[in-house]
Amino acid sequence: MKKLYIIVFLLLLKLFSAQNFKIDTADYAKRKAFLELYKTRGEQFNKALKKKYSGQEARELVNVFTNFQKSVTEDIKDKMYSFDDRFVSYTKDRVNYIASKNPTIPTDFSILIAKDNEPNAYNFGDKTLVVNLGLFAFLNNEFEFDAIISHELAHQTLEHTIKKLIAKLNNDKDKKLEVSNLKRSGNRYDKAFELYKSLLYSNMKQRRKNEISADSLGFSYYKTTGLPIANYVQSLQLLKDFDDKKEDSIDVSIYKKVFNIPTQSFKEDWLKMEDFSKYNYKHYQEKVSQDSLKTHPDLEFRINLLKKNYPELATSNLNSQASPQFSLLSNLAKERLIPNFIESEKYGQGIYNCLAILEDNPDHKATKYYLGLLFNKIYDARKTYTLNRYLDKIEPTKQSRSYQQFLSFMWNLGVDEIKNIGQYYEKSEN
Repeated sequence: MKKLYIIVFLLLLKLFSAQNFKIDTADYAKRKAFLELYKTRGEQFNKALKKKYSGQEARELVNVFTNFQKSVTEDIKDKMYSFDDRFVSYTKDRVNYIASKNPTIPTDFSILIAKDNEPNAYNFGDKTLVVNLGLFAFLNNEFEFDAIISHELAHQTLEHTIKKLIAKLNNDKDKKLEVSNLKRSGNRYDKAFELYKSLLYSNMKQRRKNEISADSLGFSYYKTTGLPIANYVQSLQLLKDFDDKKEDSIDVSIYKKVFNIPTQSFKEDWLKMEDFSKYNYKHYQEKVSQDSLKTHPDLEFRINLLKKNYPELATSNLNSQASPQFSLLSNLAKERLIPNFIESEKYGQGIYNCLAILEDNPDHKATKYYLGLLFNKIYDARKTYTLNRYLDKIEPTKQSRSYQQFLSFMWNLGVDEIKNIGQYYEKSEN
């Protein structure tokens, strides 16, 4: 389970009305239009791969990308991405602005806005740029946003994804066999996505070199635009602060405050936890170091390297002012944080974050409504014996004490007790 740092965002929410939190489902036509264009662009990209590369290497690359693109298509159909024109158009405008000052950057990107609360952006290597809604909620202004986008555009220009795929396929016979077997697999699109990730994430040392080179080229792109250069490093500093933040925590008293309801009295037994203190976890050593698993190389090292290579960063000033347009998008993204948990079916994490909001704002009407909606989802899962899909199991070595307490509470609840909580809070919208 990812660390639940998203609470940092949620505690900053204003008291929006429940109506403002309605999930937008009116994007069918936009999704359909995007899928048609995405298919065409994917076919063009794969044809270009065949021309640029040859023989088995070309076939393997095209096979990986073709199946991966179909996997992304399925995710789009499953509504894992938002097609709100305000976010899509803004991102396209920023890409085009940076590219207008840097002719080597391609402009025909497909833009996807992921309903994901992690502050992140990335590209798939086929000129598909993904920006998480969480990035809009997390950043302070458009300068930091442009810095992140510049970094991702650098990855595309440097063809890091394709180069990593080629290197891995050339050095791993097992992966070649896996690629060749994709066509014969019944659920090949899911397998393609996992294979694609395993290929990209395999060589940690090379990935770190790629991040550093993307930092450098990205800074060059960003600097050419005339934007305040100190904000480029600031974007990395914000991500470092995010990574360094201590584990989330909510006070145990919140459970009685929230779940002692008129239709059902609170039970102390709900808070019982298994005693893990007698477990000897020293028997289970990590096979790889924690550092080698980082998605990015050490951010502090990257920041210091940029400052060393570009002395002008030491004398430049930050611009902390956000434009009205970015402020609007940031607020909209914050409104959608809880709906994102619902649409991505992360119901347990959604409830936990609702409790974090209610701890600071006990009368937050919209949060109470979503708490009821999430409990009703959990109730449906319990009835169909699929709760493991939506609620984490307890993992003492990976989770904070607070989150373990939450999971214990949720697993201790009976079916009817879950139903009562869901019904009570979903009515709180009225």
